[in-house]
Amino acid sequence: MIELRPATADDVDFMWHMLYYASYTDREDGVTLDDMKSNPDLIRHLDDWGNRTGDIALIAVDKTGRESRLVGASWLRHMIGHEQQDVTFVDEHTPELVISVVPEIIGRGAGSRLMSEILHIADGYGIRQVVLSARASNPAVTLYERHGF
Repeated sequence: MIELRPATADDVDFMWHMLYYASYTDREDGVTLDDMKSNPDLIRHLDDWGNRTGDIALIAVDKTGRESRLVGASWLRHMIGHEQQDVTFVDEHTPELVISVVPEIIGRGAGSRLMSEILHIADGYGIRQVVLSARASNPAVTLYERHGF
């Protein structure tokens, strides 16, 4: 059974892994997690996570085995300062969404649950739109389209 819970500061390392999967799953260019952590286009998604107003995140936890295992994450972040120069920036009221699950659970519904719940939480905060960017070759594009992106 997969459960969702709010992210804590202890989840940031896992969130970096999820950002890696979201950014590089269909590429074979040798980019490592450490390489990604120095990429200015990606650092903005997690730099100083949790200390910025509006940081919202969920973690998917698989509780089917003897031990719980983190299997996915979704989060929203408002971009500030120089981050607003990115092509995905809409305005200061529109956060950027990142969502990913570990490869072995793709197709089990965790991504859809993460998407639905993070959008529901955003709505509760009065956030009426979010921005999501993905390559056309990303296998999750159909998930994004089902949720209105």
